[in-house]
Amino acid sequence: MHISDLYRVTIDRLIAAVHPRKYPKLLFLCCAFILSAILPFSFACADLNTDVSQRGDGNVIFGVNNGTGYDDSQEFSQMVSKRISALGLTAVRTGADKMKCEREGEPCDFSRRDVVIQEHLAQGLALHMVIAFRWELDAAEYDPVQWTKNYAWKCGQVARHWKDTVRYYIVDNEPDLDYGEGQRAKVEPATVVKMQKACYEAIKKVDRGILVESSPAQRPNTEYNRALLKAGIGKYADLIGTHMYGGQLREDAIATLRKWMAEFGVNKPVAISECGSDPNWFNPGGSDGEWKGQHGREARALWLRDMAAYARRQKLHNVLFFSMFSIHGDWEMDRDRAALAALKDIGHERF
Repeated sequence: MHISDLYRVTIDRLIAAVHPRKYPKLLFLCCAFILSAILPFSFACADLNTDVSQRGDGNVIFGVNNGTGYDDSQEFSQMVSKRISALGLTAVRTGADKMKCEREGEPCDFSRRDVVIQEHLAQGLALHMVIAFRWELDAAEYDPVQWTKNYAWKCGQVARHWKDTVRYYIVDNEPDLDYGEGQRAKVEPATVVKMQKACYEAIKKVDRGILVESSPAQRPNTEYNRALLKAGIGKYADLIGTHMYGGQLREDAIATLRKWMAEFGVNKPVAISECGSDPNWFNPGGSDGEWKGQHGREARALWLRDMAAYARRQKLHNVLFFSMFSIHGDWEMDRDRAALAALKDIGHERF
C-alpha cells in the first residue's frame, strides 16, 4: 500500500469509529498520534527510494570515456556510440564543452553538444557529463563570489537544457592535478567544496532527481580526497567520485577511500569516472612491470577484467574506463583487440 493510501484509509476508519461532532478533541488527538507514527516511516521510505535510485539495480554500471571532447562531429559521435553500445557498455563520460555561457547571465550555445548527446541517446547510452570550473568559465579574476556565481549559472543552464536526457553530472576533473597557472592550477579543497555546493544546488533546483558526483581526484587513496571529505564535500554530492589507475588496484585503494568516508560520516555510493591503464606500464621498466605474469596489451586486458571484478566486489555504483577513443596513443582501447575483447566480456557480464 502506498503511503498516501495508508493515510487515507487510517483516517477514514478513525472518523467512522469516533463521531467528529460528539468527540472533536478526541478525534484531533487520535489523528495527531497516528500521523506522528506514520510520517517518520514515510520519510524513511523516501530516503530509501533515493538511495536505490542512486545505486541502480545493485549492479555496477560500466562505461567508457568517449573522446568526443576531441572530435564532436556527428560522424565521429555516431561511430563512437555504435561501437560502445556493441560492447554491451551502457554509459559514457562526456563534457559540457564548447558552449560559451562562461559568465553569469550569458546564454549557452548547446548546438555542438546536442549532436553528440543525440547520437549517444540513439544507442541507449546514459550520459555522465562533466561541468568544469577550471576551463571554459570566467574565473572573474579569482573573485570567489563571482567565480562561484558564474559556475552556478552554467550548471543550472546545462541541467535545465538537458533535464530529460542527462541525469548525471560530475563536478570538474581532478582538482588535485596542476594543469598550469591561474585557475587551472591545483585547487584548494575548500574552494572545490564551494564550487561543488554551487553546482549541486543549481542542478537540484532544476530537478532533485538528477545525480551529482563529487569532484574526482586522481586516485582514491590520496590525502586530497580525505581533505575534500573533511571540508564537507559529501553534503553536496549524491555519489563520491574518484579516478583509479593501474597499480592502485593492487593497493585496494577504494578501501582507504571508504575508511575516510566513514571517518567523516559520509555514506554515499562510490563512482570511478576515469579508470584504466597504459599497456606500457606493464612492460619491464614500466611503473607496474607486469600483471599476473603478462606484459603490454595482454596485461591490460587482464587488468580490465580484474578491475571489473573488483568493482563488483566493492559494490561501486559505476566505472567508466579510460579511454575508448582519445588522442593519447596507446591509451586508445578501440585500437587494441585484447582490450576490446575484455570490454565486451565486461559489458556482457562475462568476468
